[in-house]
Amino acid sequence: MNFHLIHNILRKTRSNFHENVLNYFILVYRNLANNQNVILTHGEKLLSQKLAMIKMNVIDAGARTDTFLAEVFQGQDEFKIYLVEPNPKFCNVLRKKIKDKALKNTILIELAVGDCEGEFVYYRNSQSLLPRNVYGKKHDLKRLNKTVQVTTLDLLVRRENIQFPLFIKTDLEMYDYLALIGGQQSINNIAIAVQFELGLETNVVSKKLKIHDFIDLFRGNWLFFLLHDVNNSFLQNINGSGTPMIRLEPKNYETIEAAITEGLTFNLVAIRPELENTLSDLIANDLSF
Repeated sequence: MNFHLIHNILRKTRSNFHENVLNYFILVYRNLANNQNVILTHGEKLLSQKLAMIKMNVIDAGARTDTFLAEVFQGQDEFKIYLVEPNPKFCNVLRKKIKDKALKNTILIELAVGDCEGEFVYYRNSQSLLPRNVYGKKHDLKRLNKTVQVTTLDLLVRRENIQFPLFIKTDLEMYDYLALIGGQQSINNIAIAVQFELGLETNVVSKKLKIHDFIDLFRGNWLFFLLHDVNNSFLQNINGSGTPMIRLEPKNYETIEAAITEGLTFNLVAIRPELENTLSDLIANDLSF
């Protein structure tokens, strides 16, 4: 199902028909994900499979019902995979999958992550702590019957005594920026790779977010890449060969920001320079933006 193609077609119309059909379509599409593994992008899959060869601890924040990372990172002995998910319904699915697939060293944590501890409203149809207008304001009023507990990545790392090396993946439906703020110590002290959704469309802070706001949270030497997605027409145009990781340079920021539309964003990964040789076969360097 090419969700982004249909979404872009509908987005071009300006009518009540557009709003009603688009909202309905998105809700159906996302509800399907409640009962099956989330479809990861081409770049996400290959990156994770490559990182799993190195062996490391993993935090998958916003796991929903997906156990892909837990399956890929099996057989690590001393290392663990932490699936972090606030939605109780999704957690029930994850518990069953962990048991049925006999996933070892996999720890399910029923929490949300953000920039502080507390209790937050979780919007069921947005699958986020944010009411996202792309799903229609009337739908975003549908919440869980109770608030969810929120912690930070740094507090989670300390509580679980998670050590270096660490791979952090967040997919938090436009809440990733705040999660990264709450994980800066862990990111800059023990993480060697951090994958996150570039959520610029939602007003999570008092200013409109730019790419550099995310980049500035990383201290020291990091390399940044777009992860290829075969359903993203922009990525297809600049990377028709489908190389999993597309090098991102500051000169490209404005072009990427202009390519982001309502409901369509990008997954980025930050890696330590020492990983570049290991991942060299996944990286595309010479692309014109």
